[in-house]
Amino acid sequence: MTRSTRPPRLLAAAAVCAVVLAACGDSDDSSDEPAAATAAPAETTPETTTPPTTGPPETTAPPTTIAEDDDDDDHGHDDHDHDHDDHDHDDHDHEEDDHDHGDEDHDHDEDDHDHDDDAVEVAEPELRLVVADAVEPVVRVVRYSDGEVIATLDMPGTVAVSDAGRYTLAAARADDRLEVVDPGTWTEPHGDHFHSFVATPTLTDMGFDVDDPTHVVGHGDLLAVFNDGDGSVMVLDQTALSYDDAVVATLDSGAAHHGVAVALAEYGVVVLTTPVEGESLPDGVAVVDLETGEELQRFPDCPGLHGEAATEAFVAFGCADGVLILEPHDDHWDARAIARPEGSADDARTGTLAASGEILVGNLGSGALAVIDLEGGVATAIELPVDMRGFALAPDGASVVVLTIDGQVHLIDPATGTITASTPVVDAFELPEGHGAAPIPQLAVVEGHIFVTDPVNGGIVELDSSLAELGRFDVGGAPAGVVLAG
Repeated sequence: MTRSTRPPRLLAAAAVCAVVLAACGDSDDSSDEPAAATAAPAETTPETTTPPTTGPPETTAPPTTIAEDDDDDDHGHDDHDHDHDDHDHDDHDHEEDDHDHGDEDHDHDEDDHDHDDDAVEVAEPELRLVVADAVEPVVRVVRYSDGEVIATLDMPGTVAVSDAGRYTLAAARADDRLEVVDPGTWTEPHGDHFHSFVATPTLTDMGFDVDDPTHVVGHGDLLAVFNDGDGSVMVLDQTALSYDDAVVATLDSGAAHHGVAVALAEYGVVVLTTPVEGESLPDGVAVVDLETGEELQRFPDCPGLHGEAATEAFVAFGCADGVLILEPHDDHWDARAIARPEGSADDARTGTLAASGEILVGNLGSGALAVIDLEGGVATAIELPVDMRGFALAPDGASVVVLTIDGQVHLIDPATGTITASTPVVDAFELPEGHGAAPIPQLAVVEGHIFVTDPVNGGIVELDSSLAELGRFDVGGAPAGVVLAG
């Protein structure tokens, strides 16, 4: 497999970073299963060449949250109205024994890793794409420099991937399994310099049996995995995934539901969703002590909650009627609700959020964005030319990247609502109406990189921060989630 490119002057090697998908709305279709819809096949296949490499582009820090999956409730899907009758949720006493905190001291030296027998030291980091397939139960590892598929790893089922530091998490929801993939590329500090290594990508033996793992949210070194099947939350230390003490805590939200959790080590808490009897979506959140599992505060002010974003200053959740903002203080949290923009349709709910610094952006259904003014406490709508598939903050953190169903990617200035750049990337497609249709494109943004998957043609398109096309990776299959490891 090769990677096709435009002229060499457009190609730039990446800084070491991680990619996660950010989707429009609350995209239930692709959080339950890989995203699905129909799209016309491309008429031609680009020429393939081996690209030269240049120095890394200037980058800015990515948002502090990880949007693990796509969940488009705004598309009219009932995919998360799960039948949980098979689960026994009657016993939800939060006993101390229910919280497995493992060893709280995770002061592991990277040099203590048992590296693969075939590990080879290299002169500089080797970037690799880790690509989940929307149809086949496999993960492909692709060398960034030349687009070669260097490994195809079998999974227990179709998976969604998310970054976990050196490793990649692959959540097989239907098979109740969370796998840990080693992409086989890493860099270690050594005094005043670094050593980089490569090895054969592998599916490690560090996986977890969990009940319908759905949302994986990263904040700092902690990853919070919310398991829809029983409403449990597993908090992982991503710096210790190769050790027995990777599990920092296990918590119980109270009942099975389509929820989410954010683990905040700096405050010693986990903010997790609270279920509603008979409903798939939660109606609020609870702040829980990370060490003891004790509930500290509860905020039942977010009907139809879906989607989250977190920074050092706040945690935000999408609601059917707006956005819920939680702000930390010395010994407590304050909450405030910001209503959706005036004049918004009743069904224009916010189900996906992205944040960086003081910028907070959400969706309003599939046809508009909501820019939230945290200081003023108001939200403003930005209407889109056509429905969107997904959005994320741009590499500069100051603009928004949007993938629309006409196959175009747009840059939008959230301050003015102006579209500052647009480019066609893939063929036009339709938003899915539930499971079973063909996969549809997805958007992923990372430092200096914008990726759009092209499942119809088995490719991934890379754009730079101005939306100029850098190249196309021909990976085969139906690529969905993407992580950039290195």
